[in-house]
This record gives sequence, structure tokens and C-alpha cells, in this order.
Amino acid sequence: MEPIARASWTLEQLKSAMDAVTGGVMSQRKAARTYGIPRRTLVNHLKTGKVEKQIGRRTVLTAEQENDLSLRIKKLASIGFPLTPKIIRHQAFLFCEKNNIPNKFNKYKKRAGKDWLKLFLKRHPEITKRKVQILNPGRAQKMNKSIVTKHFEAYKKIYEQLNIRANPQRLFNMDEKGCRLTIHKQPTVLAKKGSRRVHMVAPEHAENVTVAACVNALAQIWKSGWRLFPNAFILVDSGYDLKKVAYDA
Repeated sequence: MEPIARASWTLEQLKSAMDAVTGGVMSQRKAARTYGIPRRTLVNHLKTGKVEKQIGRRTVLTAEQENDLSLRIKKLASIGFPLTPKIIRHQAFLFCEKNNIPNKFNKYKKRAGKDWLKLFLKRHPEITKRKVQILNPGRAQKMNKSIVTKHFEAYKKIYEQLNIRANPQRLFNMDEKGCRLTIHKQPTVLAKKGSRRVHMVAPEHAENVTVAACVNALAQIWKSGWRLFPNAFILVDSGYDLKKVAYDA
């Protein structure tokens, strides 16, 4: 009998071979040769009674359990609470311990191995590692449809009252940029592949320097910017004259 390429058979062939053996029509050897299935593979499936195609070792979690985990990872990332690789490995360990699932995870560290996570991501290519952007809880609370809609409705009303279309010089845009004074590292998390931004809702503990600029629709600069320091802010006007105003922190 010529060697059979690995997993070249189909589930239909496997089922037909199993039916032929269990029905007494063929022997195991003849059924394996007739339907092009390795004899050992046929014997194993006859013992378990399962008609499924499994290449290599079985995974610790079932396909259904892994799909559920994948959905949870994507869901939490979409609402601002992405999971880090360590958290996922720890949760996988706890899940197996709670449900008495046999595993070879590290019981001292109480985490699944890095190889397990690597293979899990390979089986679920829709999930990828991303660098997260920290989002302040205050801003996160405002990021909902009703609040954003109300904001733009009020903005449209003022826009029409001031007749901005005919007077674009009245429309100013002020933006600020917070620059951390301490070195920080963005954590790596798992999220759905293709996500434009991945936010993590977390408080901001680091000391910041805030730089603000204000420009109108005609590109006229009202002030070059405000720079806010821990105990004072410096007003930088269009002539680059600096004025320091102290205040109680």
C-alpha cells in the first residue's frame, strides 16, 4: 500500500470507512485501503466514535471555548478595556483549573505558556497585538452617541446664529496637547486586527506639560499657545513675548 499524504482524506471518506467497518461490510485494513485513510487513523476514530479531522496534538481548549475567548478579547478591546497577553494567559490557566481541564500550564506562575498564546493567535488571525492609547475615564464617559449628538446639535445652532459661513474669521479652533514629563511605555494588548485605534481606560498619574494653540478658519493665529506648568502657566502671544502668571496649585 502506497503512503498516503497527511490529512489528504475528507470527512466523507472517513465516515464511509467507519460505516463500512461498523456495519461488517469491510475489515479495518480493507476499508482504510478502499477509502484512502491511514489504518491507524481509522482505528483511532473507531475507538472514539468521532467523525472529525484533527491534525497534530489536540488543543487544551476546545474550538468552541477558543472562539468564545476570541469574542471576549475583541469585545473588551472595543469598549476600552483591552487585555494584555499576561492577563489572557492567567485567565486561561484559571479557566482550566476551575473546569478540571488537563493542561501543562505553569502552576507556580499560574499562567499559560507563551507558546500556547502564540499558537492561539495563529489559530485566530483576526486578533493581533497592538500598542494601546491611554484614555482618561472622564473622556471615556463622554464617548457615547447621545452626548456626542447633543454636542454637535448645539454646535450647529451657534454656527447658524453667528452666520459662520459668511464670517469664517469668527470660527476659532483651540486644541491642546499633553506632553508627559516622565518616560512611559505603552502596554501591548490584544485586539481585533484592523482596528484603527485601541484605547485603554486608565487614570493619568504622570505629570504633564500642556501646550494649546488657537487658530481661526482663515488661518489667523489668536495666540501661539498656552503652556501649563505645575505651578504657573506661560502665555505665549503672537509676538513671542513671554508672561509668567503664578497661581496656587
